[in-house]
Amino acid sequence: MTNRVERAMFWTGEGAASPERNWYLAEGSSAWGFECWLLIQNPSEATCTVTYMVEGQGPQAFTKKVPASSRATFNMSKDIGSRDASIKVEADMPVIPERSMYWNSRGAGTDTIGGYSD
Repeated sequence: MTNRVERAMFWTGEGAASPERNWYLAEGSSAWGFECWLLIQNPSEATCTVTYMVEGQGPQAFTKKVPASSRATFNMSKDIGSRDASIKVEADMPVIPERSMYWNSRGAGTDTIGGYSD
């Protein structure tokens, strides 16, 4: 017999107060059975520099285009392979990024919005 435990999660906050140009997202991993996705939402077309601060290797930067009035989704493993990394997003116009991670064949997951800096 398999016992299952579930936990209810509720989001009552407003999310990001406003789009910003510089964001940081911690604790990403595309290793150890995790899927890690970077999602970037924006009101107008944006060009973003996505820098992965890869554990034991240093930063690796990629340019990403996000079409106007949309949300683009990027798979971390396609950029850096199976690694642990935090993420920095620098955009030419204000955007809102979030980081989603899944494991256990997508049976579990977590999501977080980034922290921004001026």
